[in-house]
Amino acid sequence: MCVSRHRLLDRAAGAKGEDVQLRNLILAALLAVLAGCGSEPPLEQVRLDTKLGPITGLRRNDTLQFLGIRYAKAPEGPLRFRRPEPYGGWEQRLDATTHGRRCPQTGGLGSVLGEGDQQMSEDCLVLNIWTMGAEGENRPVLFWIHGGSHYEGSGNDYDGSRLAAQGDVVVVTINYRLGLLGYAGVSALGEAWAGVESNGQRDKILALEWVRDNIGDYGGDAGNVTIFGESAGASSVFSILAAPKLIVRAGLGRQGSRADQSDDQHHKYDRKPL
Repeated sequence: MCVSRHRLLDRAAGAKGEDVQLRNLILAALLAVLAGCGSEPPLEQVRLDTKLGPITGLRRNDTLQFLGIRYAKAPEGPLRFRRPEPYGGWEQRLDATTHGRRCPQTGGLGSVLGEGDQQMSEDCLVLNIWTMGAEGENRPVLFWIHGGSHYEGSGNDYDGSRLAAQGDVVVVTINYRLGLLGYAGVSALGEAWAGVESNGQRDKILALEWVRDNIGDYGGDAGNVTIFGESAGASSVFSILAAPKLIVRAGLGRQGSRADQSDDQHHKYDRKPL
């Protein structure tokens, strides 16, 4: 079993003083890991025709996965600090075989180095889908909202394949704006910004609306959506359930403790099965 190179890098970066020897040992172990870990066999590509356009995902064991699907336009330039706008459809076949970028945030060494799906961008409003099959429209949908105190984390940190397979459900994870980009109270800047606040929460609601309108193309039941989350994600669940216009069936939440927040640091590098 291959050890995460990101954890080894973080341990090495934290070594100092009398720990220099430990750092050197960690770096040597990293080289051994990189040399000894072969690449995974290629996964089978899966093609779907959806209402929004043609899309390509991957078959992984018994599940299909579609990663990095945009549900909103990039919230940058004139759209920065604004309410999210639906992305709409596409004409060319969409490659949904890799994760999208993480939303800007503080993070570990992997984020600083911009390695793999640790790369960050304001063009980050994407969702990921795992399903047992696209045929039919009757599978319950589980919509996961990640934690991280609303200033860190990503839907990319979680792997919904096992949950989708064990429960024969459709699992969705999302990215949403964090920190100042997602929760700055800009309405105080003048009339042009009136009512513009908590855009990170608006991102989640728009993602839910995307699921309502499109999840049938992935085998999900738009009338049977349950939202769940931990820590800040749990708070978001309760806020959405309190909204006057409810577009979900039920919600589950587990409010995180400091220990839970510390665990979130590990989720950045080794995806946690839902």
